[in-house]
Amino acid sequence: MKTTLTKQEFIRRFKESPTYRHAFSDEGLSALFDYFTGLEEDLGEEIEFDIVAICGDYHEYKDIESFNYDYNTNYTHYNEIEDRFIIPVNGKRFIVEI
Repeated sequence: MKTTLTKQEFIRRFKESPTYRHAFSDEGLSALFDYFTGLEEDLGEEIEFDIVAICGDYHEYKDIESFNYDYNTNYTHYNEIEDRFIIPVNGKRFIVEI
C-alpha cells in the first residue's frame, strides 16, 4: 500500500524529523519534491518516500563556495559542475546528487 504525498506533506515530514529537519531548506525541499514528481512522470512509476535515502543521496549547498570547500574545486557557479547531477533551488542555492 502506498500513500501519495503532497508537497506540503513531503516538507512537513522532513520538518518533523528530529534527525533530518535541517537537511534542506524549505525551498530545497520544494525543488526536491518537484524533481521527484517529474522523475515519476518520466519513469511512469511511483517513487517510494525514504527520508534516509534522500538525505544520503542528496545534499543542499547554500552557495558555490560551500561546494568548492567540500570538493576542493574552484567553480564560480553551479552550472559549471559537470560530474554531478544538480537541482537548482533559487539564487545561489542548489542540491547535488552525491
